[in-house]
Amino acid sequence: MPSGRITYFADVILPLAVPNLFTYRVPLEMNGRIRAGQRVVVQFGKSKLYSALVRKVHESPPRYYEAKYIESILDEEPLVNESQFRLWEWMAAYYMCTVGEVMNAALPSGLKLASETRLLLRNREEAAGLDLTHDEYMIVSALEANEVLTLDEAARVIGKRSAHPLIKAMIEKNIVIIQEDIKQKFKPKVEVFVRITPFAAEEAHLQELLNELEKKAYKQMELLMAYMRLSGFHPGAERPEIRKAELLKSVNASDAVLQGLVKKNALELTERETGRLGEVAAGSGQVVLSPDQQQAMEEVRRQFGKHEVVLLHGVTSSGKTEIYIKLIEEAVAAGKQVLYLLPEIALTAQIINRLRRIFGDQVGVYHSRFNEQEKV
Repeated sequence: MPSGRITYFADVILPLAVPNLFTYRVPLEMNGRIRAGQRVVVQFGKSKLYSALVRKVHESPPRYYEAKYIESILDEEPLVNESQFRLWEWMAAYYMCTVGEVMNAALPSGLKLASETRLLLRNREEAAGLDLTHDEYMIVSALEANEVLTLDEAARVIGKRSAHPLIKAMIEKNIVIIQEDIKQKFKPKVEVFVRITPFAAEEAHLQELLNELEKKAYKQMELLMAYMRLSGFHPGAERPEIRKAELLKSVNASDAVLQGLVKKNALELTERETGRLGEVAAGSGQVVLSPDQQQAMEEVRRQFGKHEVVLLHGVTSSGKTEIYIKLIEEAVAAGKQVLYLLPEIALTAQIINRLRRIFGDQVGVYHSRFNEQEKV
């Protein structure tokens, strides 16, 4: 990380189909903070601002033009590492395109802010309840009035040359989204959860409710009893949540029955984004290898002593995944990382649930059906 009073320059990748890197001057106050892989705001052309990626920091000024100053740094830590840069450069050479085009394809839209980027308010009601800074309040007010703002317009609203750092922070806080984000067909999975209300959780009120329901609404009583059975609730304890679909299915009840209990202040509903993979605690599954699996794993280890790549061949359901899990455990214990590739998204949930039973939240998932917010 460069520091001191030396004049530094940064070669940056722009998210455009331009053939070269462009060199910008690093302001003195950024000397101790700028690193390869960070996003920076730069002016390209007469007036347009872009978020570019720093490829290299050095002390050599450009020979044929006067370097413009970097406007601001958007990231505390690098987003892209050296291995990823080398991959991008290989892809650009192989597919005869520019590194900027590869960057444009590789980064989610939420990480590519440009002057013409269009912003939308994510949720009007939620924004009204947030503790906003003065500039954030100005942007929210402008979006409430106009619905859509470009980054240039956002900068004019707050009276500054660049709104990039502010908008980056507002995206991270889920206040605004990039317009491109809402065009995705894939949406985060949202589920409805049910729990008993504070009123009904008190023993006297609960008994009164059950007596009333037994006489006038037997199906509602059956559903309330099913909640208590499935959740393990008893008066004086916590009020656990269970999935609405699971509760209704357990007694073959309709949504109207549940809504009746909600109106009587017996149960309450909450929506929560659950993602498309189940939450599984680490340690809830163990892998014990059969003698044949143990022999195969020993052979894999032996081959890794000779070769960088080893092929484990086995028919479906022959137990390959258990061997992978054991090898992953060894790699993680040695402080290494493991990249587990699947040939199609449809297999993801099944495999990830198995891995999360062993590794818990250490398992990260990425695929093309994530929406832009999830990718960011």
